[in-house]
Amino acid sequence: MVLSRSQIAAYEEIITEPFTKESFTKSISGSIGKIISEEMKKITGTYETKIATLENEIKVLKEFNEKLKVDCEEKYNKPEQYSRRYNLRVYGIKEQKNEKVEEVIQNLLIEKFNIENPSQYIDVCHRISERKANSDRPIIVKFISQKTKTFVYRSKSKLKGSSIIIREDLTYLNLKKFKMLSEEYGKRNVWTVNGVIFYKTEGTVKKVSI
Repeated sequence: MVLSRSQIAAYEEIITEPFTKESFTKSISGSIGKIISEEMKKITGTYETKIATLENEIKVLKEFNEKLKVDCEEKYNKPEQYSRRYNLRVYGIKEQKNEKVEEVIQNLLIEKFNIENPSQYIDVCHRISERKANSDRPIIVKFISQKTKTFVYRSKSKLKGSSIIIREDLTYLNLKKFKMLSEEYGKRNVWTVNGVIFYKTEGTVKKVSI
């Protein structure tokens, strides 16, 4: 059976009519939108799970890294502190341009500690840390022997009334603990002997083990 052009046109109109209706378009759009939404939720859920897993792994690694850092600091703290047993840090000496730091320390040892020919007791000394405006960098002094270092440190009361302060050369970990205890118990109640920290609380002297 051969259809005429008018018949073909009529059939085309019947077939295409539903597709031209607004309700059909809305129905198709809604279905497609629903499918896309559901797929996006699945994808989003998958990535959220992966992100949560990665965040948890990062947290575990950070905790492990922090513990490893603390363990390493504690492990090497005592040997490092021992290596500083000949050292003292001197604070409060005015910094001058083109100064000769060793001569400054020698004069200090002569004038305040009555040490004759101090150069024979000094191994090396220099300013430490970066220079800051309106701030005098401390001086680190390494003595030839622990005996001389101990004598100077125990005689630091001779500096009373001046702006100069002498402290032992503490490791980062010990210095951190020293500052924390000084804030808690007061500076006068916290001191060090050969790098070991002591503090007084309620009339009792306690030793810090690090």
